[in-house]
Amino acid sequence: MRQHRLYLPGLAPRRHAPPDYKVRDDDSVLRAPEEQLGKILSEAIYNNKKYCPAGRSPRIAFTQVAPIEWPKIDHPIVDALFAADAMALLVESGTINSDWMELHHPSFLNDSNQPGPAYYGIQMLHIVAFRPGDEFVTASSSNFQLAAHATRRTDGSLGILLINKNANSAVDVKIKIDGGSFATAGLRFDYGQETLKAAGQVAKSPVKDLGATFTISVSCLFHHRHCDSKAQ
Repeated sequence: MRQHRLYLPGLAPRRHAPPDYKVRDDDSVLRAPEEQLGKILSEAIYNNKKYCPAGRSPRIAFTQVAPIEWPKIDHPIVDALFAADAMALLVESGTINSDWMELHHPSFLNDSNQPGPAYYGIQMLHIVAFRPGDEFVTASSSNFQLAAHATRRTDGSLGILLINKNANSAVDVKIKIDGGSFATAGLRFDYGQETLKAAGQVAKSPVKDLGATFTISVSCLFHHRHCDSKAQ
Protein backbone atom coordinates (compact mmCIF):
# COMPACT_ATOMS: atom_id res chain seq x y z
CA MET A 1 0.00 0.00 0.00
CA ARG A 2 1.34 3.43 -0.92
CA GLN A 3 0.35 6.43 1.19
CA HIS A 4 0.08 9.97 -0.06
CA ARG A 5 -0.52 13.29 1.63
CA LEU A 6 -3.20 15.33 -0.09
CA TYR A 7 -2.02 18.93 -0.53
CA LEU A 8 -4.59 20.95 -2.42
CA PRO A 9 -4.94 24.76 -2.16
CA GLY A 10 -5.64 24.56 1.49
CA LEU A 11 -4.02 21.19 1.96
CA ALA A 12 -0.61 21.61 3.47
CA PRO A 13 1.11 20.88 6.76
CA ARG A 14 1.61 23.75 9.15
CA ARG A 15 5.35 23.83 8.55
CA HIS A 16 4.63 25.18 5.04
CA ALA A 17 2.71 28.19 6.36
CA PRO A 18 3.90 31.44 4.80
CA PRO A 19 4.65 34.47 6.98
CA ASP A 20 1.65 36.46 5.71
CA TYR A 21 -1.59 35.14 7.20
CA LYS A 22 -4.13 36.15 4.62
CA VAL A 23 -7.82 35.34 4.47
CA ARG A 24 -8.53 31.92 3.01
CA ASP A 25 -9.92 31.89 -0.52
CA ASP A 26 -13.00 29.75 0.07
CA ASP A 27 -13.82 29.47 -3.63
CA SER A 28 -10.39 27.97 -4.38
CA VAL A 29 -10.76 25.52 -1.50
CA LEU A 30 -14.13 24.31 -2.78
CA ARG A 31 -12.83 23.92 -6.34
CA ALA A 32 -9.68 22.07 -5.27
CA PRO A 33 -10.99 18.49 -4.93
CA GLU A 34 -12.47 18.32 -8.42
CA GLU A 35 -9.70 20.34 -10.10
CA GLN A 36 -6.66 18.68 -8.53
CA LEU A 37 -7.49 15.19 -7.26
CA GLY A 38 -7.38 13.69 -10.75
CA LYS A 39 -3.88 15.08 -11.31
CA ILE A 40 -2.62 13.80 -7.96
CA LEU A 41 -4.05 10.33 -8.48
CA SER A 42 -2.78 10.10 -12.05
CA GLU A 43 0.73 10.95 -10.87
CA ALA A 44 0.52 8.34 -8.10
CA ILE A 45 -0.66 5.65 -10.53
CA TYR A 46 2.08 6.59 -13.00
CA ASN A 47 4.76 6.30 -10.32
CA ASN A 48 3.35 2.97 -9.13
CA LYS A 49 3.57 1.52 -12.64
CA LYS A 50 7.03 2.99 -13.16
CA TYR A 51 8.68 1.79 -9.96
CA CYS A 52 6.73 -1.33 -8.96
CA PRO A 53 7.12 -4.82 -10.46
CA ALA A 54 4.83 -5.54 -13.39
CA GLY A 55 1.30 -6.38 -12.31
CA ARG A 56 1.93 -5.32 -8.70
CA SER A 57 0.51 -1.87 -8.29
CA PRO A 58 -0.12 -1.04 -4.61
CA ARG A 59 -3.39 0.42 -3.38
CA ILE A 60 -3.38 4.15 -2.68
CA ALA A 61 -4.17 5.72 0.70
CA PHE A 62 -4.25 9.39 1.64
CA THR A 63 -3.20 11.01 4.90
CA GLN A 64 -3.70 14.56 6.15
CA VAL A 65 -6.70 15.43 3.98
CA ALA A 66 -7.85 18.94 4.94
CA PRO A 67 -7.79 22.55 3.77
CA ILE A 68 -4.71 24.51 4.74
CA GLU A 69 -5.11 26.16 8.12
CA TRP A 70 -2.70 29.09 8.04
CA PRO A 71 -5.02 31.75 6.51
CA LYS A 72 -7.81 33.48 8.36
CA ILE A 73 -10.99 31.42 7.99
CA ASP A 74 -14.10 33.54 7.58
CA HIS A 75 -16.49 30.68 6.80
CA PRO A 76 -15.79 27.42 8.70
CA ILE A 77 -18.72 25.77 6.90
CA VAL A 78 -16.43 25.49 3.85
CA ASP A 79 -14.55 22.74 5.74
CA ALA A 80 -17.75 20.68 5.78
CA LEU A 81 -18.37 21.03 2.04
CA PHE A 82 -14.72 20.35 1.27
CA ALA A 83 -14.66 17.23 3.47
CA ALA A 84 -17.79 15.73 1.92
CA ASP A 85 -16.66 16.40 -1.66
CA ALA A 86 -12.99 15.40 -1.28
CA MET A 87 -13.72 12.21 0.65
CA ALA A 88 -16.43 11.18 -1.84
CA LEU A 89 -14.06 11.72 -4.77
CA LEU A 90 -11.33 9.70 -3.06
CA VAL A 91 -13.71 6.78 -2.46
CA GLU A 92 -14.95 6.94 -6.05
CA SER A 93 -11.33 6.88 -7.23
CA GLY A 94 -10.68 3.57 -5.47
CA THR A 95 -8.42 4.73 -2.64
CA ILE A 96 -8.21 2.18 0.15
CA ASN A 97 -8.25 4.72 2.99
CA SER A 98 -8.36 8.50 3.53
CA ASP A 99 -7.65 10.24 6.84
CA TRP A 100 -8.60 13.74 7.93
CA MET A 101 -5.55 15.81 8.83
CA GLU A 102 -5.99 15.82 12.62
CA LEU A 103 -8.50 14.25 15.00
CA HIS A 104 -8.40 17.12 17.50
CA HIS A 105 -8.63 20.25 15.42
CA PRO A 106 -11.35 22.94 15.40
CA SER A 107 -12.57 21.72 12.01
CA PHE A 108 -13.10 18.14 13.27
CA LEU A 109 -13.14 17.71 17.07
CA ASN A 110 -12.26 20.49 19.49
CA ASP A 111 -10.45 19.99 22.81
CA SER A 112 -13.78 19.04 24.41
CA ASN A 113 -14.48 16.46 21.68
CA GLN A 114 -17.30 18.54 20.24
CA PRO A 115 -17.73 17.98 16.47
CA GLY A 116 -16.81 20.70 13.99
CA PRO A 117 -17.89 21.31 10.38
CA ALA A 118 -15.57 18.72 8.79
CA TYR A 119 -16.94 16.05 11.15
CA TYR A 120 -20.45 16.71 9.89
CA GLY A 121 -19.27 16.90 6.28
CA ILE A 122 -17.86 13.38 6.53
CA GLN A 123 -21.01 12.30 8.38
CA MET A 124 -23.09 13.42 5.39
CA LEU A 125 -21.03 11.10 3.20
CA HIS A 126 -21.36 8.34 5.79
CA ILE A 127 -25.15 8.65 5.63
CA VAL A 128 -25.10 8.14 1.87
CA ALA A 129 -22.92 5.01 2.08
CA PHE A 130 -22.22 3.31 5.38
CA ARG A 131 -22.86 -0.44 4.98
CA PRO A 132 -20.42 -2.93 3.46
CA GLY A 133 -21.49 -3.38 -0.13
CA ASP A 134 -22.91 0.13 -0.60
CA GLU A 135 -21.60 1.12 -4.03
CA PHE A 136 -20.89 4.47 -5.62
CA VAL A 137 -22.52 4.89 -9.03
CA THR A 138 -22.01 7.42 -11.79
CA ALA A 139 -23.34 10.90 -11.02
CA SER A 140 -22.78 14.12 -12.94
CA SER A 141 -23.80 17.75 -12.76
CA SER A 142 -24.15 20.33 -15.54
CA ASN A 143 -23.52 23.12 -13.00
CA PHE A 144 -19.81 23.58 -12.26
CA GLN A 145 -20.64 24.92 -8.79
CA LEU A 146 -22.76 21.91 -7.85
CA ALA A 147 -21.02 18.64 -6.98
CA ALA A 148 -23.06 15.44 -7.20
CA HIS A 149 -22.29 11.98 -5.81
CA ALA A 150 -24.59 8.96 -5.73
CA THR A 151 -24.69 5.47 -4.24
CA ARG A 152 -26.78 2.35 -4.63
CA ARG A 153 -27.15 0.93 -1.15
CA THR A 154 -27.52 -2.67 -0.09
CA ASP A 155 -30.93 -1.89 1.44
CA GLY A 156 -32.24 -1.05 -2.05
CA SER A 157 -32.14 2.71 -1.60
CA LEU A 158 -30.39 5.32 -3.71
CA GLY A 159 -28.27 7.92 -1.90
CA ILE A 160 -27.61 11.32 -3.49
CA LEU A 161 -25.14 13.86 -2.08
CA LEU A 162 -25.43 17.40 -3.48
CA ILE A 163 -22.89 20.10 -2.60
CA ASN A 164 -23.64 23.69 -3.59
CA LYS A 165 -20.32 25.56 -3.82
CA ASN A 166 -21.96 28.89 -4.61
CA ALA A 167 -21.73 31.10 -1.53
CA ASN A 168 -24.51 33.46 -2.62
CA SER A 169 -27.12 31.62 -4.66
CA ALA A 170 -29.38 28.68 -4.04
CA VAL A 171 -29.98 26.31 -6.93
CA ASP A 172 -32.95 24.20 -8.00
CA VAL A 173 -31.60 20.84 -9.12
CA LYS A 174 -33.53 18.64 -11.54
CA ILE A 175 -32.53 15.05 -10.84
CA LYS A 176 -32.94 12.28 -13.38
CA ILE A 177 -32.26 8.67 -12.36
CA ASP A 178 -31.63 5.99 -14.95
CA GLY A 179 -31.89 2.24 -14.47
CA GLY A 180 -34.74 1.65 -12.06
CA SER A 181 -37.94 2.95 -10.49
CA PHE A 182 -38.08 4.42 -7.03
CA ALA A 183 -40.68 5.31 -4.45
CA THR A 184 -42.08 8.82 -4.23
CA ALA A 185 -41.08 9.38 -0.59
CA GLY A 186 -37.73 9.35 1.16
CA LEU A 187 -35.52 11.15 3.65
CA ARG A 188 -33.52 14.34 3.35
CA PHE A 189 -30.51 15.33 5.47
CA ASP A 190 -29.17 18.90 5.56
CA TYR A 191 -26.11 20.58 7.00
CA GLY A 192 -25.02 24.11 6.18
CA GLN A 193 -24.40 27.66 7.32
CA GLU A 194 -27.65 28.07 9.24
CA THR A 195 -27.12 24.74 11.00
CA LEU A 196 -23.60 25.80 11.99
CA LYS A 197 -24.82 29.14 13.36
CA ALA A 198 -27.33 27.32 15.53
CA ALA A 199 -24.63 24.88 16.71
CA GLY A 200 -26.87 22.11 15.48
CA GLN A 201 -26.29 18.70 13.99
CA VAL A 202 -27.33 17.25 10.66
CA ALA A 203 -31.06 17.90 10.17
CA LYS A 204 -33.32 15.06 9.04
CA SER A 205 -36.73 15.48 7.41
CA PRO A 206 -39.15 13.49 5.24
CA VAL A 207 -39.46 14.44 1.59
CA LYS A 208 -42.15 13.65 -0.98
CA ASP A 209 -42.72 13.88 -4.74
CA LEU A 210 -39.63 11.87 -5.63
CA GLY A 211 -39.16 9.17 -8.24
CA ALA A 212 -37.05 8.75 -11.37
CA THR A 213 -37.28 12.51 -12.06
CA PHE A 214 -37.76 15.25 -9.47
CA THR A 215 -36.52 18.72 -8.51
CA ILE A 216 -34.91 19.66 -5.22
CA SER A 217 -33.61 23.01 -3.93
CA VAL A 218 -30.07 23.27 -2.59
CA SER A 219 -29.36 26.41 -0.56
CA CYS A 220 -26.16 28.41 -0.86
CA LEU A 221 -23.27 27.23 1.30
CA PHE A 222 -25.29 24.13 2.13
CA HIS A 223 -24.78 20.55 1.17
CA HIS A 224 -27.60 18.06 1.16
CA ARG A 225 -27.97 14.36 1.17
CA HIS A 226 -31.18 12.84 -0.08
CA CYS A 227 -32.02 9.16 -0.09
CA ASP A 228 -34.90 7.68 -2.04
CA SER A 229 -36.95 4.96 -0.41
CA LYS A 230 -36.46 1.38 -1.56
CA ALA A 231 -36.96 0.68 -5.21
CA GLN A 232 -40.47 -0.32 -6.17
